[in-house]
Amino acid sequence: MKKKIYAILIFTVILFVMAGCGGKDDASGNAELRDEIIKFVNEDLAAISADRDSAVQIYNSYFDGSSDTDSSEWVSKLESEALVSYSTYLNNLQAIEVTSTEVQELKSLFLQSSQLQYDAMADVVNAVKNQDTALLDSAQDKIEESNEYFAQYETKLKELADANGITINGSFTMINSSTPQDADMQ
Repeated sequence: MKKKIYAILIFTVILFVMAGCGGKDDASGNAELRDEIIKFVNEDLAAISADRDSAVQIYNSYFDGSSDTDSSEWVSKLESEALVSYSTYLNNLQAIEVTSTEVQELKSLFLQSSQLQYDAMADVVNAVKNQDTALLDSAQDKIEESNEYFAQYETKLKELADANGITINGSFTMINSSTPQDADMQ
């Protein structure tokens, strides 16, 4: 039963890779905005993803059969490795510099989603350590709220891509494997 509850909490963060259509600037002169959007998604987020991927792999290892650890070993590894890696990821995400209001909004939505996932992972650790099912409920609520922020991020990203002549390579899909799979850049 506990594994089933934990499985619900599997992370859904995914990055999207975008590529510009090329060609000349549009009449509204949004080349700088287009470049910043592409840089944020293709370069900035991609450059920091290793810490997130490491944390998610540790988290998912308990559910996907890739590890023979029991729940106490898993929680210990979550606490000593995954939360540390995810914290580094969050710090690096916060440090990404963006200038336009539009990309600041994208970053804010992505950061809120990511922070809630970190908080949910911490709740799972505390729930197992303290045998507290209320914390599992709290973690589930945070995952759901994280998904809402991520859906807003997706919507905003699609709107900005459409408005600025950017093609998104890849799709908005949920990840339920041991490591997130980022779309390939074309």
